[in-house]
Amino acid sequence: MDPLQNSRYVFGDPQKVVLGGSITSFQANPKIKWEAAEMYNVGFDLNLFENKLQLTADYYVKNQNDMLVQVPISVIFGKRVNYGSGLATVGTWDNLGKVQNRGFEMNASYSKKEGSFTYTVSGNLTTMKNKVIDVGAGDIISDPAYTITTNGHTIGSLYGYVAERILQIDDFVTDEQGNLVKDAKGNYILKHAFQQSGTSPGDLKYRDLNRDGVINDLDRTIIGKPLPDFIYGLNFDAGYKIFDFTLFLQGMSRFQVFNDQMRDIGIATDRYSKDENKLVDVLHAWTPENPSTTMTRADVEDANNNSRISSWFVEDGSFLRIKTVQVGINLPSKWINRYNINAFRIYFNANNLYTFTRYAGLDPEVGSKNPLLSAVDIGFYPIPRSYFMGIQVSF
Repeated sequence: MDPLQNSRYVFGDPQKVVLGGSITSFQANPKIKWEAAEMYNVGFDLNLFENKLQLTADYYVKNQNDMLVQVPISVIFGKRVNYGSGLATVGTWDNLGKVQNRGFEMNASYSKKEGSFTYTVSGNLTTMKNKVIDVGAGDIISDPAYTITTNGHTIGSLYGYVAERILQIDDFVTDEQGNLVKDAKGNYILKHAFQQSGTSPGDLKYRDLNRDGVINDLDRTIIGKPLPDFIYGLNFDAGYKIFDFTLFLQGMSRFQVFNDQMRDIGIATDRYSKDENKLVDVLHAWTPENPSTTMTRADVEDANNNSRISSWFVEDGSFLRIKTVQVGINLPSKWINRYNINAFRIYFNANNLYTFTRYAGLDPEVGSKNPLLSAVDIGFYPIPRSYFMGIQVSF
């Protein structure tokens, strides 16, 4: 990666002259080394009913030391850039982080044959508790501030304001006739903590966490956990005479996703999405005649900053996916042996047929390569559905 990038800077007094040049996009560190990991586990294996039922269970603890952490540095040494795999704050990489993963891994399978019919049912379940032991360089906040990595919490925890609900007319001071009252600056008077100039009915209400009467950066907190508590799979294999069938289900549960696409096109504002289409849902935006509790008011300038990073756009990412379905047929030996063929199989395979989820985005398994942004859906291409046929021949 080229550490230099073309950019521009201002010069002169007043600073009106814009000159071209090169800047350092990141700082190298010759002292970095490989990350280190320690793994401990204890478990058991159990086979019953002449090995028809097989069980394994393990409890594991994995400590990752000397993790590479990008330490923020002053922007006078470079600038903040947007890498292809995600947004990141420019800094130098150093071996500072310590993270622990612990949990259980369990596997079970049962096989049986009844005449010409054979089948195997197997499943696996993994629980995971991720905790940052030591960030090393202080809290790491992504840029933009989608996530925070801080001691005692999950790496890349979703970070922002707590959005409680949509403000209604009753949340503001009104006169005897029920008309909204404005202060000396022309703003409607909110009965709750001050949010922003221009806050009106139909805007989001944010929680004043430190109770200082003002909504600001000090009211940001962890609003979601990016890593699932449970990862599981279920596999069913069956065969009957010359036919075979495979079904594989995969799922994750108890984790959250920040739906950044909804923040861009799911609310009626153009502040962060100039010249972009909107979801049809914005046609049901809040109005005095339609006091919606699910869609904020239409405001091109977004005076209340409803599109700020908040829990309003955090969704449950739990899902169950039909990962693989395969059907095959093995031609009888009497058909193929005359051609010196030992086995001839034709099969049809379908992948990612359907995903059961409440997530409103395209895919809850967003899959960012940046661990600090693993649960931020900025529009990555979803896992595609695919179909194909194949032939397996052995001589």
